[in-house]
Amino acid sequence: MMTTVNSEAARWLNEARVSRDDAERQFSWTSTMTANGGVQPLFMSAEYALKAVVVQHHGSLPKQFETHDLTWLARRINLLPQLPADLQTFVSELGQFDPNCRYPREVLFETLVSSSTPAQWWDRLTAATRFIDYIDHNVIGDPAVFGTLKF
Repeated sequence: MMTTVNSEAARWLNEARVSRDDAERQFSWTSTMTANGGVQPLFMSAEYALKAVVVQHHGSLPKQFETHDLTWLARRINLLPQLPADLQTFVSELGQFDPNCRYPREVLFETLVSSSTPAQWWDRLTAATRFIDYIDHNVIGDPAVFGTLKF
């Protein structure tokens, strides 16, 4: 039996998809990612999807979940071990691009962004789509999985 996504969680999932599409559009225009362009919306797509899980449970986003730390949030709600290995890697890897830790035009951030190849960025875009869909259908939509999460 599938669980119905509440309207607020659906809004967060929609924002995740819009951000992911913005990242792909930026990537398509330039064949690369930039700190100001595709990286931030790609990061935000994962953040919005994770927060949709919390919002599904609480109806809104409680203050203690207002973070940009993807890995912490996924661990905090016990979601990380529920994810397939490739999506665990996606969350952990994308966490390096936390806007609270790294800033556009900062040398270390720019180096981190530019050190990835176009193929690696494309893989992350593809993983973002799978991640959002997995959250929607296999986490929020599956009461057995959703019931194992900790809020």
